[in-house]
Amino acid sequence: MLRRSVRAVADRHESLRTTLVDCGGERRQLIGPSGSVRLPVIDLAALADERRATLARRLVQSAAETPFRMDGGPLWRAVLLRLSPTEHQLALCLHHLIADGQSLTLLLAELGEDYGKRRAGETVVRPPLPVQYGDYAVWQQKWLKSDRMKRELGYWRERLSGLPDVTLPTERPRPAVQTYDSAVHEVDLPVAVALGLPNLAQRANATPFMALFAAAAVALGQARELDEVVVGTPVANRTRPELEGVIGYVANTVVLRLGLDGCATFSDLLARARTVCLEAYDHAEVPFEQVVQDLRPDRKASHLPLFQAWFVVQDELQVAETFDGLAVEPVGATPRLARYDLRLELRRSAAGLRLVCEYKTDLFTAAGIEGLARQLTTVLEEAVAAPGLRLDELTGRLRAAEEQRQAEVAQAAAAYSAGAVKRRRRRAQDTGPVTS
Repeated sequence: MLRRSVRAVADRHESLRTTLVDCGGERRQLIGPSGSVRLPVIDLAALADERRATLARRLVQSAAETPFRMDGGPLWRAVLLRLSPTEHQLALCLHHLIADGQSLTLLLAELGEDYGKRRAGETVVRPPLPVQYGDYAVWQQKWLKSDRMKRELGYWRERLSGLPDVTLPTERPRPAVQTYDSAVHEVDLPVAVALGLPNLAQRANATPFMALFAAAAVALGQARELDEVVVGTPVANRTRPELEGVIGYVANTVVLRLGLDGCATFSDLLARARTVCLEAYDHAEVPFEQVVQDLRPDRKASHLPLFQAWFVVQDELQVAETFDGLAVEPVGATPRLARYDLRLELRRSAAGLRLVCEYKTDLFTAAGIEGLARQLTTVLEEAVAAPGLRLDELTGRLRAAEEQRQAEVAQAAAAYSAGAVKRRRRRAQDTGPVTS
């Protein structure tokens, strides 16, 4: 039954049946026939509990990391793991050429609705899409040649002129060629922050994202001694109503450049962050690749152009209500490769706010990232409690808190060392001289 649902959703969306074939050195889109998508099932039910859980994690990780064949397709995969007669795991992996974050939400919603109706014995009828992803691609190619696109590009040319070569100092020397090994640090933010953040944003006529961006700028600026913070962030970019139900890569990346100088209070910085975000959103249709091509920054193998930090706020994926009352929960693969030097993600859920820091281990230490997370937490707590707090006072508190923490760590290390010496002397008295 789930196989039929997967096939039905793929039949409705051409992007899920798309491959890219080589035609004289150029990639051309080729749409496969209806009914061509399959759902393989791997039965693990006969294995012992520990072995089954380990193999399931390994298979999901493998599904996430296995490269796609552009010409062999499709550019997404679905694999069903049978853990028991009543428990299954569905691994869904989509290439960014055909899907963005909203596409995954759409895919799960349609899949859950279709599957729920089939289980209930109902006839599944969905209207055809007004446009397919290929139609959007054709429209975008025409728009790229328009006068409006040239005017929009002029905004980014002016906004991003004079960017420093590397905007994010690192704890460790930057390798000559980018590396991608990653680690993740996660922490739940205090309840007071989760509850107070919407009010903080509303008073400033801003969004929670803007308030979080301002707070992250303070934390990054303090931790990395920056006068301005430059980050990349995704935008849905679905400005046309007919694109709302399309599975495809419609999202875009915009660059947010926020100066810290000249802002007396956090409220001042939040107002500036609001302006920066709104202007960026107004010019978000220009593809990021076009911005890079126009600005022609020095391209180096050691880092990405224009920005190295990624900042995003997103709601936790909700899937339980779409699968006909079944107990459903998301199970994600653990990322092993980091595209950005640093990725800060705020996940919103009914339980509150969780900060996820993904970082390149060749550039940052675990202790340094934990310190950054603490500072961001402190900034949010202080901003929610007193948005009129002066920034110099706020950064002073951050420095004092970090110095106190380092002093406590040094004191604890000294106490442990002294205790170790006493323990060695005690053992020596009990057993005789100790030689090395």
